[in-house]
Amino acid sequence: MIEVWHFTNGMKLRDDRPLVIGETLYHDGPVKICESGFHGSKLLLDALCYAPGTQLSRCVLSGEIVRGDDKLVASERTALWTIDATDVLRRFAVWCAYGALLAEREAGREPDPRSWAALGPFENAAADARAAARAAAYYAAYAAAYAATRAAAADADAAAADAAHDAAAVSYAQETRLVEMVVEAHTMEGV
Repeated sequence: MIEVWHFTNGMKLRDDRPLVIGETLYHDGPVKICESGFHGSKLLLDALCYAPGTQLSRCVLSGEIVRGDDKLVASERTALWTIDATDVLRRFAVWCAYGALLAEREAGREPDPRSWAALGPFENAAADARAAARAAAYYAAYAAAYAATRAAAADADAAAADAAHDAAAVSYAQETRLVEMVVEAHTMEGV
């Protein structure tokens, strides 16, 4: 059994079956990535790449399981819970945008004022303000580490390794923040 994330377009699966919490679905026939079976991704950002809509479910895959690079497919899937992630995804996009702008500022490259202005309507929302504060703290530390590793890089191989490490750090921070936001939304929905 493996817990995964899975997006749908509303409360129906791609084959028009209803998405029912707690119901285990069974696939007859071969299980093959991108072709047949019940899919899901260990990482939420990976699942987002395949999202046909904004209904997000936390699921368990079981039975026969085949692993791909960024998703899995199984002969059985059970949805544990689901939320409409539209608002979460919107707030996450704002968080990422603030983080990118702050990283540019920290690197000494002031972003175009129109970029800041585009985020202006979101600045006063309490959730976005908390997210922006977290983004500022993370990206300030990230920018300092980035500058230090770049200065220390003596050759192209070291610079390439640093770039890969930096990208992984950003991806990890984004995955962590998005999962936090989704779990918070799910918890608030249950209150």
